[in-house]
Amino acid sequence: MAIRPTTWFVVADEAHARILVLHHGVFAPVETLTHGHHHMPKQLAEQINTADADGAFQCLVLVALPKALAEIKEGLHPGTKAKIVDELAKDLTHMAEGELRDRLAMLGLVPHHA
Repeated sequence: MAIRPTTWFVVADEAHARILVLHHGVFAPVETLTHGHHHMPKQLAEQINTADADGAFQCLVLVALPKALAEIKEGLHPGTKAKIVDELAKDLTHMAEGELRDRLAMLGLVPHHA
């Protein structure tokens, strides 16, 4: 049986973020964050770097508006950035968890059965 890596899905805009995890085929929320408009991408990148250093994930998928996506990526350490397996420049922060999972599956970013 193949080992499936733990994948973090970070869905963000400039003020809100949701972190979801796909682990052993199960898709679940990790955290919801709300920060000040100007600091969210930088603080989110710091949190992702810390989680990576702690071994929380092996793969990373980023979904955010283009400006926030660029700012998040800019704040990631090189080793963390190397774990990005996909990215999408869209705002999906308004979606409910089930709707978000279905949308990510439709886009091919998460398996349909997760």
